[in-house]
This record gives sequence, structure tokens and C-alpha cells, in this order.
Amino acid sequence: LNLSPPQFNFGADTMICWKDTILLRGTESPLYDYLWQDGSRLPTFAVSDSGSYNLTVSFGNCHASDTILVKVFNKRQGIRLDTTICTPMYRLAPKVEGVKSFSWTNGSKDSIINVSKSGNYQLIASNGKCFSDLHYILTFKKRDTISLGKDTVLCNDLGQNNLFLKADAPNADSYLWSTGDKNVAITVNQTGIYSVRSVNACGISEDSIRVIFHNCYQQYLPTAFSPNGDGVNDEFRIYPTSDIARIRSFRIFDRWGNLIFQSKANFLPDEAVQNAWNGAFGGRLLSPDVFIYVVEIETKTGEVLIQKGDVTLLN
Repeated sequence: LNLSPPQFNFGADTMICWKDTILLRGTESPLYDYLWQDGSRLPTFAVSDSGSYNLTVSFGNCHASDTILVKVFNKRQGIRLDTTICTPMYRLAPKVEGVKSFSWTNGSKDSIINVSKSGNYQLIASNGKCFSDLHYILTFKKRDTISLGKDTVLCNDLGQNNLFLKADAPNADSYLWSTGDKNVAITVNQTGIYSVRSVNACGISEDSIRVIFHNCYQQYLPTAFSPNGDGVNDEFRIYPTSDIARIRSFRIFDRWGNLIFQSKANFLPDEAVQNAWNGAFGGRLLSPDVFIYVVEIETKTGEVLIQKGDVTLLN
């Protein structure tokens, strides 16, 4: 048997389309031994992925080898890139070797496009024979800037007993308040400093606010008086603050709820002396006891509030 030494040539390096398969082969003979780069010993080798492929064909002491580089046109075909972008502009520059034409779903024919809006961006690239499909899902976000507003003073005596605080960060993935709450908003009813932190893929934002609850228009009323005619604390009267526009009513009740004194309606702050209670009812001075007062006032800003308390009548 006259058998020539093995000879073969894979030819030039090549590129195949995605999902295509080529069959590499050496000179075939039942007398030859074959050894591929992965250790297989068949005379042929099916290739569908990028890589370097080598075959050695042996006949006795005679050997022949060749290597070929195979590339797959965009082996990332069909893979989606789903990502969050924290910059105002993003540069889509797909790396697809051997492309001769680009076609984006937004109509662009450029190899690189700049985008600034969230959405789906699809590219069909071609090398004249093969087509690749690249799909980008981009979500643009930015680090939120939270503002809880200016420090706030609320008046309990005007019924302002709660404050609604909202972080209002449209791009936030989570919230954490100094109170431990994790909601977008909280309601507070105590004096203090309240802070919130919002977090998203692009960073952290924080803000804080000081909230003060107190009685803004708490005019002074004595806790006791002694109508004994000594000229000292003989009458029970109102001492209005400068924020009061007028006193709508000033009433005194005994412990059983009976009305025993009522001032004239809508008197001015400087008329408080003329509208004091002298401790009498029906023209007779009452015995020492505890009485209830109710004062309805109107502030200079138009708010109306009611103040209640008790006063002790002494000898």
C-alpha cells in the first residue's frame, strides 16, 4: 500500500454567523490518527463558537498540523443589557466585529448613539451575510434631592397638633426616617429634629427639619385671686399677649358647670380690666372654691382658639 504522508489545510481564519456551524476536517483515511485541541480523535470537528481550533493528523512517524481561528459574528446575539444609568447621557457603543451596517430602532444608522431617556434600544447589525440583534434596556435615574422644608413652629392652641412630612423623592428605592419609619411620609406630633434618607442606585440623599410644638398665643391668667378688697389681686382678669386682636368671650363656671360670670362679647385687649371677674355672683361674694374659665380669643392673623383652665378663689 502506497499512502502519502498526511497533508491538509484549514484555509484562512473565518467568521461564521450566529447559530451557524462549520465542519472542520483533515485528510481522511482509516489509517490516520486524529487529535483535536480538545482531545477528540474523529476526522471531523463541528464548530459553532468562537475559538482557536487545531488538528494533528498522524501516520506512523509522519504528522501534519493546522490551526484555524473561528469567530462568530456577535456571539452576544439576542442578549439583553438591562442597566441603570446615573448620568444625563449614555453612549451606546456595541462591540460587534466586522459590521458593515447598523440599524437602530430609533432610525439611526450610526455605529454609536447617545441616549438620554429611559427605554428599550435595539440594534440590528450586519456584515453583509450575518445579522446580529442587540437589545439594551436602559433606565435613567439620578440621586434625589430631598427637601423637608424650613424649620417649622406649630401652635397647639390653634389646633396644630400634627405635621405631615413627606420625603417626595420620585427616584428613591427606599427610605429611612430618624424615627425608624421606612415609608415615604410620616406624621409627627412632638418637638424634635426629624431626618430622612433616600437611597437609589445612584446614591443617597438626606435632609432634616426642626419641628417645634408650643402654645403660640397663651395669654397669662392667674391661677388664684383673693377678692378681699386689699387692692392686691382682687380680680380675676386676662393678660393678653400682643398677638391677640380681641377676646370674643370670657366665661366662668362653678364645679357643677353653672355659668356664674360672662364678660361682654368681643372686647379689645386693653379692655381686659373692665371685663375682669370680682368673685361675685348675683351681687354676693362667693366662698373660696375652684372655678373653671373658658376664654375664646381671636388672633391678629384671624385664627380663633379656645383656652380653658381653672382658678382658685381665696379669702
